[in-house]
Amino acid sequence: MKLKKNWLMIFQMIGVAGCVLGIFQFKLGFFIAFLCTGLFFMLDHAKNVKSLGMVTGIIAFCYSFYSLTL
Repeated sequence: MKLKKNWLMIFQMIGVAGCVLGIFQFKLGFFIAFLCTGLFFMLDHAKNVKSLGMVTGIIAFCYSFYSLTL
């Protein structure tokens, strides 16, 4: 359980760093931000698949690949 929390914290910190990078490098920064945010929400709500957090994670994960096309 403690290892899972460490990974979640790492994904959350990388996501925030991606948002900051997104100000300067739009495509790469927002790709990293949405990818890590999606993974964070999906891993955090892995036991309850029908939760709003899981849906948010899937949407953020999928949108991360769209931001590369901008």
